[in-house]
Formats: sequence, C-alpha cells, structure tokens
Amino acid sequence: MGTNSDKHTAEKHIAAAIARLSKQATNDVKALRERAEKIGLTTLVAACDAELKSRPIEFSQEQADSFEAMAEQVKDLDLYAAIGHAFTKARLPSPEEEQIIRWMAANPGGSYEDARKAYGKGGLSLVIGHLVYDRYGCFKKFMKPGEDQSSVLISKDRSGGSVRYTLKPEVLAVFKEIGVI
Repeated sequence: MGTNSDKHTAEKHIAAAIARLSKQATNDVKALRERAEKIGLTTLVAACDAELKSRPIEFSQEQADSFEAMAEQVKDLDLYAAIGHAFTKARLPSPEEEQIIRWMAANPGGSYEDARKAYGKGGLSLVIGHLVYDRYGCFKKFMKPGEDQSSVLISKDRSGGSVRYTLKPEVLAVFKEIGVI
C-alpha cells in the first residue's frame, strides 16, 4: 500500500500532465489518454477527452506550439482585442478571407449560396473555417462547447433552407478599425 507521499507525488504528476495537454500534438494526447485509461487514471482521461473535444481538428506538434503561443499572447484580452491581435499580429487575413469578410459585412444575413456566388470559386467553407482555425489559439478561450469554431466571429442562422451569415457586431467593429473593411 502506498504512502500519502506517494499519492501526493502521483497527483502532482497527473496535474503536470494535464497542464501540458494544450501544448501537445493531438496524437500524443490520444496516446496519453490510452495509457491513462489502461491504468485507471480517470482524472487524466477526462482531461484528455476535454482537450480533444475542444480541438476543431487534429493538431501537429508545430500547430499545438503555435496555438499555445497565440493563446498566451491573448490570455488577458477580451474578444474585441483578441480579434484585432488575431488578424494583425498572429496572421494577417488572406485575400480570400478579406473577400469573404467584406462580403459578409456588406450582406448581413446573406445566404451560403449568395456567398458562394460572390466568392466565385470552390472552398468557401474552408475559407470561413480558417478565419478561426489559422488563429485558433487567439480564439480558443472564447469558443462555446457544441458550436463550430467560426461561430466565435459569425452568427449563423440555420432556420431556413440555407445557412445565413452575419458578422457579430464586435467583429464588424474590429474589422473596420483594422482596415479589413
């Protein structure tokens, strides 16, 4: 039977492993989860599950490092300031992103079909998704469980036959301030 000291040491190691999760590649988090499940570390399994659920897609180690650095840079910022940082310091908007941002600003509540026509080429959903994905670390703390990642920036009305997009008011204000629109 282990001593209280052994238990305390184990708890410290588990806490340290949990603290490192956001800095790890997705495959490493999955492997850690498997090992933790095999030995019955339910707290660590739950933390791995929460980390994996929060990720929009699988991250490489390089992406995890980049997103963690972004998160550190915006840790004390509100959403407005984080958006400004994301699109001026973390990664400037691509020409495709600028095009769709400008279209959404000019057409609040515009449908996906209209956006696709205005965009004029394939990959519109990817461009919209990458507004946040490429700057994930800047937005992670603002994401709500169950929402897709771009919902941090865009209100989506799915009540009709097509998704309708509207930039959130604070997003519109930031994009005006930084000169994207």
